[in-house]
Amino acid sequence: MREIVSIRSLDNNGRIVIPREVRDKLEIGIGCEVEIYMEESSIKIRKFNPICTYCGSVNDIIVYRGIYVCRNCKIQLRSK
Repeated sequence: MREIVSIRSLDNNGRIVIPREVRDKLEIGIGCEVEIYMEESSIKIRKFNPICTYCGSVNDIIVYRGIYVCRNCKIQLRSK
């Protein structure tokens, strides 16, 4: 479903600007991470929401040794 449609050009470095309306609606601010991936012949960009690598939880996510884990799984990993 398309809500906001905008045409943007790539600059000399291959960058595009995400329109302010889109950033505001998705609460993407300076320093927020976005995911960029391909789906068939499209490029998709979405706000990055990390999940625990082990249990799939979206709560209390931290980066532990380079992997996204929830605090509960981190405790379990440290006890092994």
